[in-house]
Amino acid sequence: MTERILLIISNLSKKPVEQLSPEDRFVEDLGLSSLDAIIMLCKIEDEFGISVETNNFPNVSTVEDLVQWLQENFDL
Repeated sequence: MTERILLIISNLSKKPVEQLSPEDRFVEDLGLSSLDAIIMLCKIEDEFGISVETNNFPNVSTVEDLVQWLQENFDL
């Protein structure tokens, strides 16, 4: 799952997936905006066939945090 999420983030951040890591922070390291976060969430929903209400989406700061949250809240 981490690899699939890194690919989504790579497309948004315009950074090669090989340069991304689970420890990367969305804003500080990858330069993603709040709009990018919404787009990322939509792409994750499509990729994994899930639906996440934005008010239930936590304030995660790293790729690893996001993967952990998804694993804890969905059967992925």
